[in-house]
Amino acid sequence: MSVMLIAPAVVLPVDLSLVKRHLRLEETDPSEDVLLTQLIRAAEGVCEQYQGRVYSKKSFTAFYEYAYESVKLPHPPLVGVSEVKLRLADGTEMVVPETEYFVDKYSFLGRVVLKVPSVYQGFELEPNGYQITFEAGYEKIPDAYAQAILLLVGHFYENRESASPVALNEIPFGVKALLSPDRVVSV
Repeated sequence: MSVMLIAPAVVLPVDLSLVKRHLRLEETDPSEDVLLTQLIRAAEGVCEQYQGRVYSKKSFTAFYEYAYESVKLPHPPLVGVSEVKLRLADGTEMVVPETEYFVDKYSFLGRVVLKVPSVYQGFELEPNGYQITFEAGYEKIPDAYAQAILLLVGHFYENRESASPVALNEIPFGVKALLSPDRVVSV
């Protein structure tokens, strides 16, 4: 399976004014808004990668080699599925009607289940020919994730170079402690 980002997040996972308060910056001063927005996105990426989750809503397409009866989708939490299709070996595309599959948004990893898999499993597909387009992310991220982002933004803001003459130590009960309980681990 491979996954491609189709539409990046539009909304920040943590409000810019909250970040400014956390950093003790003047909320009405826009001079560092661009930098702070970049730092928020960078911190979000670090947290998402560590946890195996998606925070701000984004759209993806997952590609599979075969039309499996049940497919777990990466990057929880699943918001919804917009399209399931097959790309046949002859180059044609077949969209699977919504009535032909079930979307499970409530399992730990969301999934798509074909209601009558034998109908679709007989086709010869091109490589990565079973494609599922879906949206993942939170309406509002949990407070622990927001706090982890704030800690990382603070670190990135204070340490803008890639090296430091000072030995930095990880904060006990810091970012990893906030994110580890809900981490998605591959088996």
